[in-house]
Amino acid sequence: MILNGDATVTTAGLASTDSVTFGGNIDSLNTAHSLSVGTGLGSITVTGAVGRGQDATDALLSDFALTGETISVGAVRTTGVQSYSGMTTLHGDLESTELGPILLERSVTLAGDVTITTNDGEVAFLSTIDSDGTARNLTVNTGGGSVTRFAGDVGSTSRLATLTTNADGTTQLGGVVVRTTTSQTYNDAVVLAGPTTRIEGPTVTFLGNIDSDSSLTPRALIVNTAATTPGTATLAGNVGSTAALRQLSVTGTGRARIGGDVTATNGISFEGPVRLLGSSIMNAGAGGIWFHATVDTEDSFAPAPLTLLSNLVATADSTPFRFGGSIGATNALASLSIGSDIGNSAQAATIVFTDSFDSTGRITSGTVAATDSFLINVTGDFTTMGRGQRLTSFGRLNIQAGGTARLGDLTSFADITVTANAIVLQLRPAGSILDNFFQTPDQFLPDSGLDVVAAGAINFSRVPTTTGSGGPASFANNSGFAPANLTGFAFRQFPGGVIRNLFVDTRAGGGGFLLPLDLKAEGPSSSQLATSLASAIPGGLEEFGSIGQPVVITSSLEEPLSEMGLTTREMSADDAIEFLVGTRIYGDSGLGMSGTDISTRRLVPRAVERALESYRSLVFAPAVDDKGNPILDENGKAVLIKQTDRIKDTLAEAWEGYKAKVPKSDGLGFRAYLETTGGQATPAEAASLEYLTRLREVLDNIDALGLSPYESSIPKSKLLGSVKPGDMTDRDLRQAIYGAIVQIR
Repeated sequence: MILNGDATVTTAGLASTDSVTFGGNIDSLNTAHSLSVGTGLGSITVTGAVGRGQDATDALLSDFALTGETISVGAVRTTGVQSYSGMTTLHGDLESTELGPILLERSVTLAGDVTITTNDGEVAFLSTIDSDGTARNLTVNTGGGSVTRFAGDVGSTSRLATLTTNADGTTQLGGVVVRTTTSQTYNDAVVLAGPTTRIEGPTVTFLGNIDSDSSLTPRALIVNTAATTPGTATLAGNVGSTAALRQLSVTGTGRARIGGDVTATNGISFEGPVRLLGSSIMNAGAGGIWFHATVDTEDSFAPAPLTLLSNLVATADSTPFRFGGSIGATNALASLSIGSDIGNSAQAATIVFTDSFDSTGRITSGTVAATDSFLINVTGDFTTMGRGQRLTSFGRLNIQAGGTARLGDLTSFADITVTANAIVLQLRPAGSILDNFFQTPDQFLPDSGLDVVAAGAINFSRVPTTTGSGGPASFANNSGFAPANLTGFAFRQFPGGVIRNLFVDTRAGGGGFLLPLDLKAEGPSSSQLATSLASAIPGGLEEFGSIGQPVVITSSLEEPLSEMGLTTREMSADDAIEFLVGTRIYGDSGLGMSGTDISTRRLVPRAVERALESYRSLVFAPAVDDKGNPILDENGKAVLIKQTDRIKDTLAEAWEGYKAKVPKSDGLGFRAYLETTGGQATPAEAASLEYLTRLREVLDNIDALGLSPYESSIPKSKLLGSVKPGDMTDRDLRQAIYGAIVQIR
């Protein structure tokens, strides 16, 4: 049929029989003309080509409008608008060569591979799109910065084979699902217009940005590549950078390749391995970020930096950052930063590593093993967490950073190893933490500051420094053994060991699950001395009071004991004989020896070890240079400096704050005040409570030396005198140290 002018064809349209069929081609003569066909309840069938031109005088149509109950059309080419108002079956390509959109207002069925193209106009599918039973390829190419609009489901009833959009303009997805048997490729930016959009296909590629249609209506995007194993989802641009998504979830065991920032208001999740194509900042808003598997830089790409942020509150049932595998184990990241500064607000682990998460994010107890291992590997800096974040690893934790490792609270079921050019502990104020006992209302455990706790060894490649304010950093593990690089810190033997039972969910129905808890360093200080001390103590004296070869205190021990106020000497043969025959007094008063010297034969190895270690870990701290780096001696060991003035000033500040709030002050009230401030404690108050606890430990260890009251009073008075604020009495300080114990020792 040749159009010599604009034409309209209609039927009564009252029944399905009121139909129109064009059995041949349709073209214009010389000049483009429009054709409008309306059949109401009838059908429209166009079996030939429209505007494709068979003769030299043939021309395109200008506009082409079909309105009927059902429409079947082949290849169509116009200069302007095409509209199809009916259930439409496409057998060929559609093209608008100049100015005009292509609109398909009702459901579309692809009866073959179809390409739809505009020069300057949108392509709008206002209802569903399906294949005819054989998976078909659909390509949409817009021009003029126009929109490709999918208002309904795509492939919901019968999957497409592929779906491809070009780089011009944007693609808007408003349906619930887009399903293909093979690939989906969006070369342009994508805008989500429906509450939740689910993309299903083994290979899904977004080469542009992805956003919600408005910042007031954040949308959820689920990308599922589980049709085959492994699938691949590539999000090369930013996600939610203009209008945040509500949630992003990439499911399936295949890779998620991330090339930009990801911003959501309520959570981000990756079920398969994540590969970074470049720098990425992921912000999950009020939700968490969950990596079910590993995170690496993509093969053949430069190491990529990753920053993770979440405002989710850590509880027994929610964790802001969850990792089911290692980070950078295959291809290192450039840097990694997890979480912003949150002070002392966290009461459970904010960061959890375990391969035992179930589908809901709970930790299955039966699959957790101490042999589980997690690596964090970056070529540059690693900021484990913002200040106050807490990391718990249900397995070994190995951190490797080519630059600086900035650490917060760490807990591990096994070992903790940190290897970096510099290690910085980010101190935080005192707070409180959950345990696995639940009451109504629930009660929390006081936590005085940053803790590093492990069942196994804790190994740092160098002496860590501290930054920020808060209580001093403390370490604990099952053995209580402090390696050389950590001897300047409080190091404790965790009571009963770091074991599974501490994490078991004791609530009804929770017995098969573990809780994402953070542990605090507690227990007795480790029994350690410097190498010189260890080498000077003979074997065979395993328990207090054992009988065997007497302890030999060499000259290398005289200085540290003297620092405490204890001077020693060997009892001469004449002294011993005179003591044995009763002509000389020996012992309690120090009489019979010069001044206050104490015979080394009265000292027991383990008691000496504990007293010296607790004293030195309290009184001395690692020295640092003006850049915060540890100062080492010629043997590569940390240089220690006295911190008694710092302890005194901290106690004085907390004491003044306490006095300003009470009508009458005393040591017992001061101790009770510090123990009840909890998360409201100032840095000085939190640190003071820790210092008082450690002072008690030193005094108790001095008592355990077996000295007379007079002899033990000398090192006690020396220590307390060096840290007592001028405005406190000796009785006030001792009451604050011993708490509710009224007797002043």
